[in-house]
Amino acid sequence: MNCGVGLAMKFNARLLVFHAVCFPRDQIYGTVSSERSKEHEKMTLRAHEKIRELMGEYSLNWEPVVTFGEPVEEVDRIAREQGADLVVAASHELTGWKRLLLGTVVERLARTLSCPLLVVRSVEESDILPREEKTAALEFRRIVAGCDLTSTPALRYAADLAQEFHAELHLLHTVESPVDEELMDSAQASYGEIQQRMQDRLHQQLTELVPPEAAENCELKTRLLPGIPGEKLSSYAAENHADLIVVGVRPRSVLKKILIGSTTEAVLRNAPCPVMVVP
Repeated sequence: MNCGVGLAMKFNARLLVFHAVCFPRDQIYGTVSSERSKEHEKMTLRAHEKIRELMGEYSLNWEPVVTFGEPVEEVDRIAREQGADLVVAASHELTGWKRLLLGTVVERLARTLSCPLLVVRSVEESDILPREEKTAALEFRRIVAGCDLTSTPALRYAADLAQEFHAELHLLHTVESPVDEELMDSAQASYGEIQQRMQDRLHQQLTELVPPEAAENCELKTRLLPGIPGEKLSSYAAENHADLIVVGVRPRSVLKKILIGSTTEAVLRNAPCPVMVVP
């Protein structure tokens, strides 16, 4: 909540405070329990009261949105209908088989939404600081973006945010192979020289991906690390006290997601800071 309010205040945006009431279905009749017991009005009233309590006296353009249905489907529907630029959600941990079979709401949102998703760990939302201090102090001073050496929407969002907040922008690219076959020629250079050429070339490619106007208003750092992207993004962000990780997400088959997972989901599960997922 605090992160969403802070961003809305920072960018003078309209904030929709969303809640979906998801009722279990009657096992005998197959109908939604609340439809037969006429609980809609009561639940709606309680949801609106809770939202007003959470928002307090914030001075910004906001409105409550309460719907009935499966949360992920409803968030996606409302985001499309309202032309949302960003969805902000808090993560709640699942473990073991429940995570494997169902995933979490934020993981499903990341695969479903057509707009960027900002995921904030629920523990951060329960920080003991007063709400006014947390929203007023909202800053992204160090942003880490996962990069595959191509210009992507995720990279452009990271660059825009770094420019807006005058933040450090760390472009991180993981190198899974220790040798670049295109440069390998033992007759002309040593292994060390070949690796240095590869490093120099990749650093240059990363630097050229950032628009000049963004590079002028942020401190750009490029990093090349060996290993698995999802693991390295999270560990690098922790070691460098990042305020935000920005990653992209690509459509994948359900079976492949279950068997292999994805870089985005690995980051969502292990990141030490908020994560922005950009389709």
